[in-house]
Amino acid sequence: MDFFFDLLIENGEDIIPIEIKAGATINNDFFKGLRFFQTKLNNSTVKSQLVYGGDENQNRTDTSIWNAMSIVQMMNEINLF
Repeated sequence: MDFFFDLLIENGEDIIPIEIKAGATINNDFFKGLRFFQTKLNNSTVKSQLVYGGDENQNRTDTSIWNAMSIVQMMNEINLF
């Protein structure tokens, strides 16, 4: 089974997977690749990032969820600026 990510960002020694979905409703399929990546990375300190077409931001245990209009905020949170 192959998984592809929209973005993998190297931040120091960390690799941050970012999945981007157009859907406005979050569903479990959005997280499949991110979960797979986290198991392969074996690094529970790095949160996955999900950008979607909905309205609200959420902070879950292993993934931060951002609406598309909050991409700059997400980049600030993961220290890319």
